[in-house]
Amino acid sequence: MPKISVIIPVYNVEKFLPACLDSLFNQTFKDFEIICVNDGSTDGSGKILLDYSSRNTPGHPQVRPVFQRNQGISGARNSGLEEATGEYILFMDSDDFVHPQLLEIAYTHAKKNNAELTSFDFFREMVPGELTLDGAKTYDDINGIKTVVPNNPLKYFKPSAEPRIYYNVWSKLIKHSFIRKMQFLPDVGYCEDMHFVACMLKRKPKTVLIPEKLYFYRKNESSVTNVNFSEKHLEAHHRALAAVRDEFRGEEYKDEWDFILKNTFADILGKVVKKIENSDLEHKNRLLPIWRGMLSDLVKTKCITWGQEVVKPKKRFLPYIFTAKHHKRILPQLERALYESSRKQMTLSRV
Repeated sequence: MPKISVIIPVYNVEKFLPACLDSLFNQTFKDFEIICVNDGSTDGSGKILLDYSSRNTPGHPQVRPVFQRNQGISGARNSGLEEATGEYILFMDSDDFVHPQLLEIAYTHAKKNNAELTSFDFFREMVPGELTLDGAKTYDDINGIKTVVPNNPLKYFKPSAEPRIYYNVWSKLIKHSFIRKMQFLPDVGYCEDMHFVACMLKRKPKTVLIPEKLYFYRKNESSVTNVNFSEKHLEAHHRALAAVRDEFRGEEYKDEWDFILKNTFADILGKVVKKIENSDLEHKNRLLPIWRGMLSDLVKTKCITWGQEVVKPKKRFLPYIFTAKHHKRILPQLERALYESSRKQMTLSRV
């Protein structure tokens, strides 16, 4: 049994896949397997996987390709979990790459702290092609890396935390037994990470945080996270947020739910507003009815509330302003976006 299973969903990434796999082949840590779930790719990704899987030579990890019809990133990750045999799981996106010592560092500190969740930081590419491994930092004393072992890891699941537990699953090494009965939301290809991570944190895993940038998140203009914000993306956000809401129902989770509302929901709703605000007129016309329905559902379940004006815009009042319970931090951003929409005859009226 390998110590780590690296799970990679693959869909039409022939341009990036070799660099992704090469960064794993060059790891200083060797006892791991790579499970690549080819999720119905129509380009040369499948051929690349077969090529790498044939490189069964000493010093190289085993690449195990899994071929399936397209089921989206959640379905691909779930398939990878079914195939995984490692003691720990590392999720990775097929257009990214990792530091040569990532697995060694994460595994060392996971074992040292008997951690169920090991979280690390990452580089985010802003301009396509700007990130490389050239000049990557070398860690001579892995055990000497300063870490944080929190009593309550949920408190680090917010934008202002330092270090921070991010919404994504690929900046984490996870004890396999801890998530053996968990799955990603089916048919949700956007914001699905956030639900999965929230569910993990609800179970209060023993956690170690490594404030070192060991993952390289590449800007792939054709990936699901970088294409135009669409109805599908907005509906996925709705499903993910609703699933988190359902997960934290019950008086025993009141404090955790208040924290999620104040921080995670506030941050994600603010980002959704920004996406809608930055969309062209045609996209806005399609998105706003879905947005109204999403808000209506969240209102009915008391995640958020409708209210009168909280801030008076200089030019006019809004007939109804969306106020988020516990969310004063994002009110100005929401109000500006709704005000701009109202000027274009697309006011978000009361549901």
